[in-house]
This record gives sequence, structure tokens and C-alpha cells, in this order.
Amino acid sequence: MTTKCIVTLLMAVAICSCSNVSYVCSNQKTVDSDSDSPIVNREITVKDVSEIDCARGIKVVYTQGATSSVVMSAPRDIADYIDVDVKNSSLFCTVGKEYQINTGLDRVEVKVSSPLVKSLGASTGASIKIDLLDLKDNKLNVYASTAGSVAINSLKCGGLDCDVSTAGNATIIGIKCFGMIDASASTGAETNFEGTAAKIDFGASTGATINASELVAETGEASASTGADISCRVNNLNSSSSTGGSVHNKQ
Repeated sequence: MTTKCIVTLLMAVAICSCSNVSYVCSNQKTVDSDSDSPIVNREITVKDVSEIDCARGIKVVYTQGATSSVVMSAPRDIADYIDVDVKNSSLFCTVGKEYQINTGLDRVEVKVSSPLVKSLGASTGASIKIDLLDLKDNKLNVYASTAGSVAINSLKCGGLDCDVSTAGNATIIGIKCFGMIDASASTGAETNFEGTAAKIDFGASTGATINASELVAETGEASASTGADISCRVNNLNSSSSTGGSVHNKQ
């Protein structure tokens, strides 16, 4: 089987997975929101939030601040079907497993504030958006899968680990990373980086893309396979490619 056929087949699997991000089960109750249903705000009591994980189409907006808070906004007629839980400073947001929300989910938003967040995860169509995140010398972990997405407009950190798969997306710009950016992308996922880093270690496979031509790094490694593509801008790069993968270094 040719590389093109393999990539096409695996991409089809990814697309099928993403088209089912709601994970409808026969025993789930189907819920529809009235477009006229008013928005209600519910505050969740928290001491701290250092990790965020969201799923099933939930949108999270994070703002770095001196204190920690979590507020969920949702149409009144579906608010009871949204689960927002915090355990040991880890926040998890999703639709209740007993329910399938057909309409109104686009009006649901969870606003989060805390002094420091070190882990971000989005899956099954959920998203996390951050305008400014200053972690100083701390490392940030980012995970996005099954059409989940993470977007950061400005990031200062000591290191970044980014793992994106199955049509997930991570777009992080305005980066000032004092250490290494370690990124992996697979199965149709896409990662976009802009800024500066001391070192990079990139790996992409199965039709995935890592766009980092506007990320300036001193040293690094990059490996692409099975139709994947990596673009980077590294002064001293060790690269390898196989099975239709490609690495492009802009200097």
C-alpha cells in the first residue's frame, strides 16, 4: 500500500472520530436548548486551578489573575446538564455523560482565573483560549485530541510540552520559551508556533503538521513520517524523514 493510501485511510479514521465528538450512546438523553433561553451564571467554589481539562464541545476562557475563580455561563434550560468539577486544583468541564446536547452548546462558556496554570487539555470538540500566560520558569503541558483545540496569544515559560492528535489543534504565538519546546503531532493534527525558544524537539506522523517557521530556535531535532510535514526555523537542526514525511528548515 502506498504512503498516500495509508495517510488517506488514517485521515478518514480521524475524520470519522471527529464527526462523533458527542459520543452519542443509546442510553443518553437527547437535549435541545431553546434559542430564547436566558443565560445564567453559576460560580463554582475553588481554592486553586492549576490544570484544565475540557471535553465534548465545552469552551473554556482562561485569564491569569491574582485569585482563582470559575464561572459557568449557559442557557438556563441546559445548564443542569453541564458538569464542572474541581478536584485537587484540577478543573474538568464536560457534558454530563447521561446527556447529548444537540443545540445550545455554542452558548456555553466556562471562565477561569488563577495565578498559575501548568496543564491544558481539550478533546472531542472542546476548546481553551488564553490571551496572556506568564509562567516565568515553569513548564506548560498542552494536550489536544479529537478536534479539541488550545489557543494562546502570548506565552512566557521555562519549557513547553505539546501533544496533539486526531485532528486536534494547538496554536501558540508570542512564545518566549527559555527552555525546550517538545511537540508531537499525529493523525491529521495541526500545531502552530510563533516566537522564540532555546531548543526544539518535533515529531510528526500520519498526515499531521507542525508549523513553526516563525519560531526561532538555536538548536533542535525534527522527525516526520507517513505524510506528515514539519516547518521550522532552527540555527542548528538535526532532521530526518521517512515514508513521505518532510522537514523544511527556514534560515
